[in-house]
Amino acid sequence: MTKAVFLFTLGALGLTAASLPAQSIPDALFTAGTTVTDQQNRPWAYLSMRPSDERVLTGRALAIYLKNGLPGDPGTFVKMGIVAP
Repeated sequence: MTKAVFLFTLGALGLTAASLPAQSIPDALFTAGTTVTDQQNRPWAYLSMRPSDERVLTGRALAIYLKNGLPGDPGTFVKMGIVAP
């Protein structure tokens, strides 16, 4: 799950930078995440997101995707959910 958090972070930053005009300095979306396994051996991922300017996410939603394994392993990403501010 840690790899999914890393890939989500890259995707979210790319989405933010791609939507801004070419001449401006892109706003940042700061993210942090961690994973844990509970007593029933279920994996959980916790994400925290904070834009540098609250207007960056106004009217937008972010999708969260997961791919099991290492970054170089074959496999496909599966949408796990959509979050909106």
